[in-house]
Amino acid sequence: MNDTQIIFTVFFAIAWGTMSSALPKWKAFHWTLFFQVKQVWHRVILSMILLNALPVIFFGWTLLQLSDQDYVVNNWSTRIVFLQVIIHGVFPAAAAFGFYRLWIAIVEFKPKCFYKSENDLPEDLRGIEPTIEEHNLESRMRRSTKYSNLFFAVLYIGIAVLAPYV
Repeated sequence: MNDTQIIFTVFFAIAWGTMSSALPKWKAFHWTLFFQVKQVWHRVILSMILLNALPVIFFGWTLLQLSDQDYVVNNWSTRIVFLQVIIHGVFPAAAAFGFYRLWIAIVEFKPKCFYKSENDLPEDLRGIEPTIEEHNLESRMRRSTKYSNLFFAVLYIGIAVLAPYV
């Protein structure tokens, strides 16, 4: 691995760790109820795609894109080299936040597909399975945040995809 790939790997791990600390409240991977609640099944499938598969594919693709990046540090070009390493190594790592924002936006667009309401949740699952009300997914404020989350998801992922080419 070259220096840019190493920097990308470290920052991707940091970003991924930071982002994943927000997942427990959403129970994105609620395997316990996978076969019992349709909404959990939908949520786990979405999570497997957006929070497992796409980040791995993106990570591999970015490492491949950065494989040809071999910067030579000369006295006159040191600042440019550092700037290139930051743009190529750090910016793509922010994609982890974009995948998370995309996951939230999709949940906000179709909350009933991924969570049950308190009234529909069986008594024995209360306190185990989060609800639409618990996450405030049908409030007026939450309905408008889905567009913000979608916008910033596209922005994070877009910058991350374009950064190796700058």
